[in-house]
Amino acid sequence: MDSGNIDSSKRSLINWLLGAGVFAWIGGIFAAFFQYLKPSQSNVANLNYISLGLESKLEDPKNKFKLKNNQMIFPFGEKKLILVKIDINKYKVFSAQCTHAGCIVEWKANEKIFFCNCHGGKFDINGKNIAGPPPSPLPEYKVVLKKGEMFVTERQNEV
Repeated sequence: MDSGNIDSSKRSLINWLLGAGVFAWIGGIFAAFFQYLKPSQSNVANLNYISLGLESKLEDPKNKFKLKNNQMIFPFGEKKLILVKIDINKYKVFSAQCTHAGCIVEWKANEKIFFCNCHGGKFDINGKNIAGPPPSPLPEYKVVLKKGEMFVTERQNEV
């Protein structure tokens, strides 16, 4: 046998294996990238409500969800919501994302408004846009108390 043919065959095999490896590696990167862009439907679509725990424990620093300065921002699926304590046993929940550019709003209790630091947007206590560039009100969510436990839902009859 000619040793030149064997070396050529080995080189071809190695080149083919290296090419296949690089192709698989690039494919893996693209697959991971597209998986990152696509939200997990099982976690998002099935989220109708969330429990924030016992109302009596909302201000406890050990609680997973804690009320600080009469407000709390928490995740709801892939959204962020803001809960504000308006009065004793009276709460309101809205999307925490400004309807202008998606920045997170904060509750200014002394003015009784939601304020967006990004562009000066203001929303009243009912989530209605009252100043700045926000084009629409903050979407409102429902607060349901059952046996002392606080739930937040998009629809009143979900819990």
